[in-house]
Amino acid sequence: MDWIAGIKSAIDYIEDNITEKLEINDIASRSFSSPYHFQRVFGILCGYTVGEYIRYRRLTLAGAEISGGAKVIDTALKYGYESPDSFTKAFVRFHGITPSQAKKRNTDLKSFSRMSIKISLEGGKMLNYKIVSKPSMVITGLKRRFEGEPGDRYNQQHDFMVDGSTRFIRYALQGMANDCETEYCVISDIADSGYSFTVGAVIPEYFNSHLKKTAGKYAEMLSVVKVPEHLYVQVET
Repeated sequence: MDWIAGIKSAIDYIEDNITEKLEINDIASRSFSSPYHFQRVFGILCGYTVGEYIRYRRLTLAGAEISGGAKVIDTALKYGYESPDSFTKAFVRFHGITPSQAKKRNTDLKSFSRMSIKISLEGGKMLNYKIVSKPSMVITGLKRRFEGEPGDRYNQQHDFMVDGSTRFIRYALQGMANDCETEYCVISDIADSGYSFTVGAVIPEYFNSHLKKTAGKYAEMLSVVKVPEHLYVQVET
């Protein structure tokens, strides 16, 4: 089964069991992949984590039911919330209003629609790629954690990348690497709440071993990320 069909099967399973307890192992099994790889591919293709997708869909359906007259406590239990308080907090974060306010007529609610994955045959583009084995790398750079809603994380990452002091250090690292055209970005520690993002360069071992001497006051701002040897897809752009 290919990834597109696998993700579609997983989404169908989520939607068919949206009011039940959903385990990532069961969801990933629908795509015939491990939970780790499934979550990574799901995030890349869909732009949301699996947990975010489930939460947004449940709160969308809950909002529609409450605005239609359903009881708050019954709806909270139906969609997996252990108490009305925890449900209300999640409801307010998503819809911007309380469940009781949602019962009033002409109240605006947010809607997160069911995801549909399709393959478009328009605008086809040929890509040259190859599977290569890359040796382990040690990347020295600036590391930040971005959290919140997907849009918030995008804005945090954008502000981080365009910040003047951030760019100065990135350019300095490229100079230390004697490579002003290559910059590495690493995403790690991915969770429903957010992810860690590191941008940097591969600098000589001497510089890493003597960061306080070579980077001065900026040494405390730098992090070292080790990327293991692995097989990667190398695409020509």
